[in-house]
Amino acid sequence: LLTSQPGYPLYNCIAGADGIELRNYRLKAEQSWEVDLEHLESLIDNRTRAILLTNPSNPCGSVYSPKHMKEIAAVARRHFLPIVSDEIYGGLVFNGGVFHSFGSVVDDVPIIVCSGLAKRYLVPGWRLGWLLFYGPQGIMAEARQGMANLTGRILGPSAIIQGALPLILKNPPIEFFENTIKHVEAASQLVFKKLSAAPGINPILPQGSLYLMAGIDVNRFPEFKDDKEFLSQLMKEESVFCLPAQLFGWPNYFRIVLSGPLDKIDIAMERIKEFSNRHIKQ
Repeated sequence: LLTSQPGYPLYNCIAGADGIELRNYRLKAEQSWEVDLEHLESLIDNRTRAILLTNPSNPCGSVYSPKHMKEIAAVARRHFLPIVSDEIYGGLVFNGGVFHSFGSVVDDVPIIVCSGLAKRYLVPGWRLGWLLFYGPQGIMAEARQGMANLTGRILGPSAIIQGALPLILKNPPIEFFENTIKHVEAASQLVFKKLSAAPGINPILPQGSLYLMAGIDVNRFPEFKDDKEFLSQLMKEESVFCLPAQLFGWPNYFRIVLSGPLDKIDIAMERIKEFSNRHIKQ
């Protein structure tokens, strides 16, 4: 199974538990975290079973354009591979980003779209999600039945939550989504502005999900060997916790969550700036 680097670490845990080999294709930070198509294709052999994508991305905050999605699909088509698209953050887009589901852009490659209520509806504890199957007529029938069989292995959400789903999807409060997106967009712009002024820190403005990734120029912080040491000391001195991107397979970056109160985020970014000024190599 091919999955992105940086990427969501739970994929590794689940795949490892089932004896599935993951191969990580690189993303291009300098191109808003687009897939390195040449590297992706170099990982494919006769044991490869699918390409797994996250769009919008956790941890990167990227949102793929239809053009890039078609480029990824072309690789899948050449090698007769299905695409599994994790779209749990679908609709959570801002800063000019526009979300397109893979199933609405590509129609000649088998596609499984994974989505749910957790992120856009802000109810992660409900554990309610779904799979959508796309592809040429009949090609996904067996896979769909297999997935239906696998649902018997897990404990799903309660009957009350399942019963509420049709109304939730039919009549969602539009102002709820608008307010959520306004908040996350404001937070992303605040974080980007503040961290851009911090020496040695290079944030990448996101367009979706709930996260922003920022790079650490470790050569300018000689007392720290990597992101983990930098962020550990930041926690000790400033009581600000950020997740080291080593966890996502991308060292010397860190991830910031954009869902918190803006005043608290503002204070945290000022503390990161002060920490960077204090430790930067002059």
